[in-house]
Amino acid sequence: MPYQLVHNGVVREFEFYPPVGWPAWVERAYAEDGRRGLPLIVALHGGGQAPATLAGNWPFPLLFNTNDPANWEDRCFVLYPYGFSYLADLTGEPVRGWNTGFSGEYLTTQDDVGFVREMIGAVERMLQNKLDELGIHGRAIDVDRRFLFGYSMGGMMAYRLVHEMPNHWGALWAMSGAYGGRGHDLRTSTVTHPPSGSASVSLFAHHGEMDPVVPPGPFDDPSGREVSQSSHDLYAATGLSMMEADDYASSVRNFAAAVLAYRTHNNCATTAYSHSTAEPDVGGGITSQKAVWRQDTNPANPEVVAYLDPLMDHTNFVPNRYFFASHVWDFFKDHPRIDI
Repeated sequence: MPYQLVHNGVVREFEFYPPVGWPAWVERAYAEDGRRGLPLIVALHGGGQAPATLAGNWPFPLLFNTNDPANWEDRCFVLYPYGFSYLADLTGEPVRGWNTGFSGEYLTTQDDVGFVREMIGAVERMLQNKLDELGIHGRAIDVDRRFLFGYSMGGMMAYRLVHEMPNHWGALWAMSGAYGGRGHDLRTSTVTHPPSGSASVSLFAHHGEMDPVVPPGPFDDPSGREVSQSSHDLYAATGLSMMEADDYASSVRNFAAAVLAYRTHNNCATTAYSHSTAEPDVGGGITSQKAVWRQDTNPANPEVVAYLDPLMDHTNFVPNRYFFASHVWDFFKDHPRIDI
């Protein structure tokens, strides 16, 4: 059963997974490296996606809650917040989404940034009370190692969290998500969510060129917006004319625009540190592009990674995957928050 809290008069829910024996791991992290607490991953599901589905596809707690004698660096807290339910599907199950800032009228009243802040604060207080009870000094959660993972609308929400919670996050892995857009092409303004603050936020942006729901656009052109074909088709199916559907179709700031925003924020060099056009794709081949940007002196942190798969659409990644929860954790582990 999920945890619950009341935010702005609404009951909100989340799953929380601490590593088994976490107070001992907090002590070990401090003893071996002087770290104040353990890392935290906040994983955000997609729009209309059941939170349990995201957790099943990206089971971060299984990396930490094992009997293996892993060292203190591989123990982490995990939060799976639930988006607000804006309608019920045909089976009566809630259809959930996030107020990304450009997600349409049905979610704009929900303060999801405030909910995430309150959720993290509530968990920190609960953990701190336990440490105080045990007589263990220090923090439970390492403030330099708070990370975001988001899929689709969850990725869009993650970009917003980085924008509106400056100096809070160490790294973001955004899968099939945009960092801004318009709810309706000609009827709302374009919203963007570039990173803010004075601390680094590393980024791994993973997207598919065949995605009609959140189209990524070109690998290296950050100048425009991409119209969602799925949104356009949905409006047309409701009876709007093609011209009206053109007006109402939502659009997103493209993949390359998000990458450029993070490269700029992290003071990365103009030229990529590495660029490959022979990376794994969902078809079992090696046709994906991957580019990595670092600062001029080439430190490994901060880092911005762009990964574009020519065969991946919005949903076909899971049965043909080449990234797993362990890869995400490895990226996070290498990219704590630092001053830039």
